[in-house]
Amino acid sequence: MTHPIKPIPSRDLLVVPKFLGLIFLILLALGLIINITLGVKKIILPPELILESPQNGALMRDPVVEVRGRTEPGSLLSLNNQTIITTYDGLFRELLPLQNGLNRINISARKRYSRPKNLELRIIYEPAKELTYNPLTR
Repeated sequence: MTHPIKPIPSRDLLVVPKFLGLIFLILLALGLIINITLGVKKIILPPELILESPQNGALMRDPVVEVRGRTEPGSLLSLNNQTIITTYDGLFRELLPLQNGLNRINISARKRYSRPKNLELRIIYEPAKELTYNPLTR
């Protein structure tokens, strides 16, 4: 009596490891391509630039405004085309004198090989009016 199931030839069993090896190589190559793509993207994208103060469109009574915020560590930062030093963790703080009326503040951050990230603020400065009291006038 013969067995109804035929045995699988040993040469056919070698196909499975070759196929699995090919799938592994394809997945490895795909992983490397994704990793390189994400790395390049991180290099060329502009850095994050967050402005904490002042608010755009603010009305200021003080002739000096503190521009404060943060960017990615290692970014090059400029305020009205003047280089600003950031802390090791990307924080910055700079005092800026204001002129009467509308003031435009341009802030730019960039990494070594990235496009710049630009912000423009418009701030209005109106000096506080001094109130004088004259007891002789009523």
